Amino acid sequence: MTSAADGLAVGRRSRLGGEHLQHLIVGYVAVTDEHKMAFLGLLHDTEGIDLEPSAAAGFTVPWR
Repeated sequence: MTSAADGLAVGRRSRLGGEHLQHLIVGYVAVTDEHKMAFLGLLHDTEGIDLEPSAAAGFTVPWR
């Protein structure tokens, strides 16, 4: 499966990372490419800022 955020998209969380960072992690989120691209467009149009698609994944969390 390919994603606009390839290279950072994972099928499941890292057990090692989860164990060492569990006191800092509040949750995980899965974001569709459509949502990432919509947030990238919004950020570009309103602020003139361009990011990689994976960076836009965190924008969905405040709305959930």
